[in-house]
Amino acid sequence: MRNIKGQAILTEKQIHVFDLVGEVHGLAVPTGDVLLYDFDKDTQTADITLSVIGESRKIFEFLDKEPLGFSTPYGIVPAKMTGVGKVDAQFVFPLKDDLTLERVNFEAKGQFENAFIPNVFEDMSLSNADMAVLVTPEKLTVKGTGNIQNTQANISFQSWFKGKRAGDRRYEVVAKLDDKARAELGLIDTPYLKGSVGASVGVDLKGDGKALGVVTLNLLESTLDIPEIKLSKPVGVRGLFGAQFQTDGKGNTKLSNIRLSSENMELVGEAELDDAGLLNFSASKLAFGKNDLSLIISRRNPKTYNVTVNGRTLDLFPFMESDDAANDNKADKKESPEKDDLNFNVNLAIENALLDDGLSLTSVAGYANYSNGLVSNSEIVAKLEGAHEVKFSITPQSNGRHLTFTSMQAGTFLRGIDVYDNSREGTLSVIADIDDTKEDSVVSGQVKIEKMRIIDAPVLGKILTIGSLTGIVELLQNDGMTFDTIEGPFTYTNGLITTKNFRAVGAIGLTFSGKVDQDNGTIDGFGTVIPAYTLNSILGNIPILGRLLVGREGEGIFGFSYKLKGESDNPTITVNPVSAFAPGILRRMFFEPWTDAGSTNPNPSEGEQKSDDKP
Repeated sequence: MRNIKGQAILTEKQIHVFDLVGEVHGLAVPTGDVLLYDFDKDTQTADITLSVIGESRKIFEFLDKEPLGFSTPYGIVPAKMTGVGKVDAQFVFPLKDDLTLERVNFEAKGQFENAFIPNVFEDMSLSNADMAVLVTPEKLTVKGTGNIQNTQANISFQSWFKGKRAGDRRYEVVAKLDDKARAELGLIDTPYLKGSVGASVGVDLKGDGKALGVVTLNLLESTLDIPEIKLSKPVGVRGLFGAQFQTDGKGNTKLSNIRLSSENMELVGEAELDDAGLLNFSASKLAFGKNDLSLIISRRNPKTYNVTVNGRTLDLFPFMESDDAANDNKADKKESPEKDDLNFNVNLAIENALLDDGLSLTSVAGYANYSNGLVSNSEIVAKLEGAHEVKFSITPQSNGRHLTFTSMQAGTFLRGIDVYDNSREGTLSVIADIDDTKEDSVVSGQVKIEKMRIIDAPVLGKILTIGSLTGIVELLQNDGMTFDTIEGPFTYTNGLITTKNFRAVGAIGLTFSGKVDQDNGTIDGFGTVIPAYTLNSILGNIPILGRLLVGREGEGIFGFSYKLKGESDNPTITVNPVSAFAPGILRRMFFEPWTDAGSTNPNPSEGEQKSDDKP
């Protein structure tokens, strides 16, 4: 100490120095008290009480001196600290030449304002900190508030010097983290979570490098949206996440008691991580919406994960509302190219998969391999309503993938997947090739449906009504109309279905060429209606004359042309009544829209050139 001033009282057994002021290590000592006693004994004792005020840097430099050493062991570099502080301390120790810290009984209380501690955790710094510090022979305790990477947090730190916990440290941090804060801290930085998250983390770091702790998150003010599985929690709906974790000091971490709970949402699971990332994850319960599942994910190699999905219920209806399922994965690929590096082998075993209109698939089983951002190989079988077989497969080929699909109950299935609500019975077969060489995948194939009954179809009914086929309309509205065959080609990309010469054959005959825009809910096309299809077919079999009268396959002398455009549910329909009396070839030449051979646009002037080949 320097520049000491004070008063002293000396007796035969002790000396008492009080009202002490001065300096120590460049710090002001506004008050101090020193009592040296036991002069009548072999060993004398010192009892020193003092306060110091000054720069935090100098205070921690003093606390870092031997035998104290209260800075460097905890990652604190005194020379880089800023702010000011005050410390009240008391030391009681024997006056010995070989004095060690273990024989010093002490207590120090400090208060630091606007402190800056660089690299308080890895490369994160603590700034604008107001901290209270308590040091005893048993442990060091620090509590207060400050900014970690510009995020305000409540912070608590303890370090034990003696006893069973000697060498252990405990960290507790409570903070509210918005999107920017999570990104800067590298914590819970995921595109699935948006908004403010209340976070609480407690970590016990053992002397051997192992650690265990708990983390809890309050998601009330945030949105949780995972579109890949149609899971969503909006702002204002309660949501809590919690997990315990344990590390071995070698880069391996175990997560246990993982729980996510919200309204109509519950997850219970555990996980393991290593230096390469997720090693395995299992959810004994994954329930959200109408889903009730279990999930196991395990890493097969650095780029491939095996996934097993089991459960009582899988709700498929939300996936049917996707705007463009064929290209959804490619969209993800553009936005998040890092996902392309991972491959997933998925195995399914679901008791009940929910569809639209109260329908369901049962005994769903199969696999799907996901690679390069797409489902590359898959085979899935199921029972529609527990009785009718459904099969789906995708296999790789040179320029993309080959798709096949069959259903032994076509009408019910089309209702179930929300494609067409007016169908009943029948069998369905789809064979298609998916061209993945283009920026947006293009699906080209053939559809064939046999023995399907159509009931109360509004658009078809409107066409028939305008065509003055009221008797057939009544049949359609009552028992329905059965078509022996519905078949034709199609292409699909970005929500747009295009077809040419699609036809339906039954009590009446229909043809259709045009486009259906699923994204915008519109239709634009044309075709022919043949009321007496059987008679027309007989006439068509007459050599030469049949070709003249009937024209192309699926047409006839007794028929009329129609055109429809607008909203898919309620398009504007026009019928050419004159064409009802014209032979097939004449109707094609004079009344149907002029298009080139490969086009489905009924209005070439709207962006297409007319072809020299007449339809």
